Amino acid sequence: LAEFGAALAVTESAAHRSAFYAAGMRLGAVFVVALIVCVSVLREFDDKGVEAVLSRPVSRGDWYCGRFCGYASVAIGFAALVAVPLVLQQPTAALPWACSLALELILVTAATLAFTITVRQVPAALCAVAGFYLLARGISGFGLMATGPTVDSAAASARLIARFVDILAHVLPALDRYTRTAWFTTPPTVSELGFIVLQTIVYAALLGAVGLFDLQRRNF
Repeated sequence: LAEFGAALAVTESAAHRSAFYAAGMRLGAVFVVALIVCVSVLREFDDKGVEAVLSRPVSRGDWYCGRFCGYASVAIGFAALVAVPLVLQQPTAALPWACSLALELILVTAATLAFTITVRQVPAALCAVAGFYLLARGISGFGLMATGPTVDSAAASARLIARFVDILAHVLPALDRYTRTAWFTTPPTVSELGFIVLQTIVYAALLGAVGLFDLQRRNF
């Protein structure tokens, strides 16, 4: 598909090829990682593997952190695999893109692990992850729509919606600033990458706390 998109471009076919491939593989990588984490965790619960591990001198916190580190390693490896064609074509632009994709997949891993342990069903957990991801990706656009020129700012309902969207924007991670295709033409700054790293650490810790809290209160 990326080669087909590049063939349609009149100029800058290499940039179009990278853009098509990067945009498609970003969504594909998110879906694959979320599916792997969700199915693997629920299979371990269904096969009583969690009970077998916790019957040994292993705390629930150790089990949770171990699973998260393992799945995060898989996410990093998958991001590196996805970025290989881009690195071969545009190594300077592909390296920050690949690092950002790895951080984004780590955040998706943390969200999937937390939601899976809370919901304990594959369709519901994947829907929760998809809702979280799409809302975090599009919250900036929702904010613009809630305060746009076509909105009656005097209406109470419009102010309420705008306030609600503003609160969500402060609560959710800004995933629209991750893994941007525009980086293949305009490289990201150090401050942009630093913001992504900091945000990943903060939200991964928060999601980990949510999942661990729910795991601690469950009876096996």
